[in-house]
Amino acid sequence: MRIQEMDGEYRTGNAPQSVGYTGPADSNFAGFNIWDLFRVLSRWWWVIALITLVSLLVTFYVVSQATPVYMASSIIEVKQQERQIFNQDSEVENFVVDSEFFNTQIELLRSDTLAGDIIDQFNLTADPEFTTIEGTRVEKRNMAISAFATKLNVVAVGRSRLIKVSFEHTNPRKARDIANAVTESFVTYNLERKYNATSYARDFIEDRLRSTKEILEKSERELVEYAATNDLVTVQDTQGNVSPGFLASESLVALNSELLNARTKRIELEQKYNIAKNQDSPVSASEGRVLADLRRTHTDLTAEYIEKSAIYVPEFPVMVELQSRIDYIAEQIEAETDFLQGQGLSALKAEYDVALGSEQNLQNRFLALKNSFGDIRDKSVEYNILKREVETNRSQYDALLQRLKEVSIADDIGSNLISLVDAAETPQIPFKPRVLLSLLIAGFLGSLLGTVLVFALEYIDDRIKSPDDVKNKLGGVVMGVIPVAKNILKTGKSLNRDTEDAKGLRRITEVLSNPSSAVAEAYASLRTNLQFSGPDGGPRVIHITSTRSGEGKSVSSLGLALRYAGLGDKVLLIDADMRLPTFKHGVQQSIGLSGLLTSRENIDDNILLTAHDNLYLLPSGANVPNPSEILSTYRLGEILDHVRDKYSYVIVDSPPVMGLADAPILASNCDASLLVVEGASTRTPAVKATIDRLLVSGIKVLGIVITKYTQQSKGYYNYYQYSYGDAATNYSSASQKKSSNSIVKDYMDIMSKR
Repeated sequence: MRIQEMDGEYRTGNAPQSVGYTGPADSNFAGFNIWDLFRVLSRWWWVIALITLVSLLVTFYVVSQATPVYMASSIIEVKQQERQIFNQDSEVENFVVDSEFFNTQIELLRSDTLAGDIIDQFNLTADPEFTTIEGTRVEKRNMAISAFATKLNVVAVGRSRLIKVSFEHTNPRKARDIANAVTESFVTYNLERKYNATSYARDFIEDRLRSTKEILEKSERELVEYAATNDLVTVQDTQGNVSPGFLASESLVALNSELLNARTKRIELEQKYNIAKNQDSPVSASEGRVLADLRRTHTDLTAEYIEKSAIYVPEFPVMVELQSRIDYIAEQIEAETDFLQGQGLSALKAEYDVALGSEQNLQNRFLALKNSFGDIRDKSVEYNILKREVETNRSQYDALLQRLKEVSIADDIGSNLISLVDAAETPQIPFKPRVLLSLLIAGFLGSLLGTVLVFALEYIDDRIKSPDDVKNKLGGVVMGVIPVAKNILKTGKSLNRDTEDAKGLRRITEVLSNPSSAVAEAYASLRTNLQFSGPDGGPRVIHITSTRSGEGKSVSSLGLALRYAGLGDKVLLIDADMRLPTFKHGVQQSIGLSGLLTSRENIDDNILLTAHDNLYLLPSGANVPNPSEILSTYRLGEILDHVRDKYSYVIVDSPPVMGLADAPILASNCDASLLVVEGASTRTPAVKATIDRLLVSGIKVLGIVITKYTQQSKGYYNYYQYSYGDAATNYSSASQKKSSNSIVKDYMDIMSKR
């Protein structure tokens, strides 16, 4: 076996990696493509149209059979809700709380209480539109309320304070009457609810006011009784504060004042007596008026000094100054007494004794009263407790009285915030069903459902249908796209063994041989792609296989061979499918590939000339029981090396990959492989498994050839019946029966089962 070692050349043996296969994409759809969208819609438009048409017909039938329903509407206004707060000056302050109040009114219109009143008013429990079962009155009423809620529609009108109340009924007059009854009942209900709330608040406050008044009167009586029992009086200070006291406290205050006066008088007389006693001769008041004035001044200063001595120390400047003045007055008195004589000490002594006795008497009385005044604080605590209780009760009473006045004023100035704007009128046109709108919605939903269904089917469908699928689903390279040749047979299908005849064989050959045909042009494009797939004109020994039978690999092998031969190159077509041969010569002059693999016969003597210039054929030969074993011998490499030197291109038509070992063995001895995939027929997992098997074997996969490509392709007949071995057996017997129908010598038979 010859192995090319030059960089960039294709070589036989184990290729390390496929240059055309890069691995599958992450998902079935690598990205959004608007042309894929149009392609799917153009392919499945009839499904969308059919579903839309069915939706329209069903909707039209349902709408035509429906009973007309009428809707009557009335409009009410909800004014601004005002919260009335009274300040100290009894003025009303308004605060808008409109949003919550407005929404509350809408929910009240939908309440079961209001619905129950309307049902009772119109006896709707007997209406078959509201009750459909036989049962108790309560059950019928509950069902009627539920049905009433479904027919009643309450909505706000835009951004206004208007509420639209609508009701549906098959009878237009009844719809009008019920709609008006709902709004009228709601207005009345709102007034009653407001009156009941105000009346309840007033009764509640009055009851609390009576009980609070009784408690206040009781606490006041207890306070008065306690004060009387304990001789307690109230004394108001200069700040206006009232505090409790005893009757004896007034006497104590008076005695205290008299005691202070008596003490002051005694001090003055004592000072006079001491002064006179210290003199040589006492001076009378009539004889020494100046001296008396001096002594009085001395006494005042002495008293002031004594009084301030309780506050200041003797060294304090004020005290020092007073002492200096006292000393000075004393000197003046001493000087004055030198001139005055005759003052009697007895008179001064008598006055002094009287003043001293009076002071002691007042002092004793004051101490006695003071001792009896010791328990005033204990009794004041109890008095203050009773007093605070009275004040608390009085505050509660005043607050309740004020609140009662506010409620009374609010009841007088309040007004109904709900008013009727427009009453409902008898509708003339049915509200439901809306034929045009229903058909539009049905058409839209039907087309949407059809589109979703089509794209769901397209997403679920994992067949390889277009070159984009090869890239997006397989991550591979499309080497060629072969359209389906509809003019091969009248039915538009490829030939199989059951329809095989000379006319069909000639027609296939004519299509592939005609360079102007679309199929021939597609194979010419494939040939060109192969020539530019490598630096030296592409691979020379090309292995062609497929995932399963019937995908067009044999026709692709012939078409590609004819296109190479059309360039003047010497081309050899090897039919390597020894299980189910495709190409058969009319006159058996060759032992075929199977014979060469099992013998040492001359290779060139078994290569046949076809009816096409530059195209030669090595048939598969006789059927063998173990094709994969004879392909695994070194003889296969010798045969391919030999023909490589003799021919410009060698096309090897291989069996399918899945389930057989033949294809990987053949591919490992070729330069590269082409995988043929039938458009809109082969599933993605099967193709992935085929590529993975080839890559694991170290085979160079150049790319994929899509055959029988058409937007409307629906698949082709698989004559292998999912069992390649059984089909080979069937073919062998069929070929023996039809051997007499072989074409003349040197004409290549094409049995286009693929």
